[in-house]
Amino acid sequence: MSLTTAQLEFLASKGLSFADAIELSRLADPVDNRSSAAKRQARYRNAKRNERDVTSDVTPPLNDNISNPPRSVTSSDEEDNGAIIDPAKIVFDSGVALITAAGKSEGQARAWLGKKRQQHGDADLIAAIGMAKREGAIDPIPWLERCLGQKQRAQPTVPL
Repeated sequence: MSLTTAQLEFLASKGLSFADAIELSRLADPVDNRSSAAKRQARYRNAKRNERDVTSDVTPPLNDNISNPPRSVTSSDEEDNGAIIDPAKIVFDSGVALITAAGKSEGQARAWLGKKRQQHGDADLIAAIGMAKREGAIDPIPWLERCLGQKQRAQPTVPL
C-alpha cells in the first residue's frame, strides 16, 4: 500500500515514526500466500466468469419478425450479389443430403450424382431430387433412377 503525503503527515502528527509508518503500510497490504497455480486458476475463473457475464446478457427477442422479417423464398445471397446460381452446387448439396440421410456415404452419393448428371443433366436431376424430397422417398437412389428413367422414356428421340 502506498501512502500519500497527507497520510504521512497525519501519521507524523500522531507521533508515529517513519519506521512505524512503513510497518503500518505493510500491514495494510493484502498478502497472497497462494501458489502460482492457484493464482493462475483464479485468474482463469475470473476471466471465464466475466466472459459468461458478457454473453449471458445477449438474448434475442422472442419475436424478432418485426426488426428482421423472414427472407422470401426466392431471394438468396447469390441473387442479392448479382451472381449466377450454380446448378451443380444445387445438385450436389441437396442430393448428397438426401442420399446420405438414407445411409449411404458421402463419397457414394457424390459418385452416383456425378454419373447421373452426365446421363441426364442438371435440370432433370434437380427436379427428380425435389420430387423425392416432397414424396419422402425412403431409399432415394432407386426412386431417383426410376424417376429419371421415366423422364428419359417420355422424351421422344428425334434423329438429327
